[in-house]
Amino acid sequence: MKKVYSVVACLIGLTALLSLEAGEVENGRVQVRFGSPESYSDLTGVSEKDIESLFASIGDAFNRYSEWTLSKDYRMEIVVQDIDLPGWIDSSDIDLPKERKFIDMYPPKIEFIYKVSDSNGKVIYVGYKRLIEYEYLDYLISKDHPDEYYQNLIAWWSLKELRNIDFLDVA
Repeated sequence: MKKVYSVVACLIGLTALLSLEAGEVENGRVQVRFGSPESYSDLTGVSEKDIESLFASIGDAFNRYSEWTLSKDYRMEIVVQDIDLPGWIDSSDIDLPKERKFIDMYPPKIEFIYKVSDSNGKVIYVGYKRLIEYEYLDYLISKDHPDEYYQNLIAWWSLKELRNIDFLDVA
């Protein structure tokens, strides 16, 4: 049953890959799109400037790590479907300014779909990924720069999964 959901998610995501016009970061062989940021689960209380900075950092991380690990003959398109920042906004006290609290129940998460194609445009692989950093409190980086968690998640994903795409049986 889990495979059925994955296939449906990939098909829905592939449709999004082909039709999105939202924020986009492209560099060389990797194209990153951010679809419907207003529907992301946890960008409340974050300034527009910080959101743009976060998107640029995530796009750069996808580009940098994918260039290192993806075969030179391949091109990749990524659509980020959701970003969940670490922690939660404490709004219990009306008189105090809202502040993000960091507890292990609310780890940083990112969801995306990706399509890898060869130099001729033939689709080699389509995937859906939800990356979660459960141990982020062990190395709390910065309350002001959550993008570093996503850079670590993307680096881990690209080293673990993108290297193996060359070895998949795609016949």
